[in-house]
Amino acid sequence: MAVILNQRGTVLTIVNDVQRRLSYTPTATLSANQTSLKLTGFLNDIVQAVSDFGDWPAQFEEVSTTIAACAVNVEINASAPIKRIFEVHYKDQQTPLVPVEITDIRRLQRTSGQGSPRQFALIRTSGINPIIRIDRRETSTAMGFNAAVYTSPLEYTSSDATKVPPWSRRLLVQGLYAAALLDESDGVPTNHYQANFAVFRNQLSEEYNRLGADTTKEMRLTVRR
Repeated sequence: MAVILNQRGTVLTIVNDVQRRLSYTPTATLSANQTSLKLTGFLNDIVQAVSDFGDWPAQFEEVSTTIAACAVNVEINASAPIKRIFEVHYKDQQTPLVPVEITDIRRLQRTSGQGSPRQFALIRTSGINPIIRIDRRETSTAMGFNAAVYTSPLEYTSSDATKVPPWSRRLLVQGLYAAALLDESDGVPTNHYQANFAVFRNQLSEEYNRLGADTTKEMRLTVRR
């Protein structure tokens, strides 16, 4: 039977694929033994590395939010931690707000009159949610905003056996297998590890070339677990 190379798999399926390649017996759960638990932890590292490789359409999200009356700060809340703010729009404006530095937004707040906001700056985070500040307000009532963002992957635990990471099964299996080989050699990059890691990097480039998004604006957030 033919196999679709970019088919996705569950966390348990990916872990068991690697256990077979290591000549271990597949398990029914992620917490069955120390090997399955360790591989689940390594999988989080691989998923994060794949996410950090670029902006993936699977991680793109649009969210709407409202700024309170008389406030100038906007909290952007998505379904997962946000790694990059792509665009921010005020109401139905065709042109997105222009990102600037904090020093610039403070100066603009002192010099700009009342009107539609034109610039914004990232000032801090609230937990995992970025908070931006706009340069001016149009009215003293609540104002609506729309943000386009790229999110970071959530961390998988032993309870997430049926969760499906948003990348191909063969890519994650290859990356996880390379990580397992490095662990088995106590961190020594053996020839076997280097060969398999090179395969993973090639597959990663191929998958991003096929599915990745070409974007230019930069506003990245580092979220530490």
